[in-house]
Amino acid sequence: MGFIKTVLIIIVAFYLIGFIGKYLFPFLIKRQVKKMQNRHNSQYQQEQKREGEVTVENTRNKKNLLDIDEAEDVDFEEVE
Repeated sequence: MGFIKTVLIIIVAFYLIGFIGKYLFPFLIKRQVKKMQNRHNSQYQQEQKREGEVTVENTRNKKNLLDIDEAEDVDFEEVE
């Protein structure tokens, strides 16, 4: 009797895992994808700028720029 009970438990567990894999797992995945899409859309809307708005980000380091006195003069020759 113990052997038959064990086999039945294994069969029921197999069908339960199949049910979870077939119905519940895709539902959970779709729900997670919708959450991620909502997060992405909200981030995009925050970053989106109004039309005509200009943003300038200065990436140069002012220490690396040369003074006008330190720059070399270049002589140009006239070509005919």
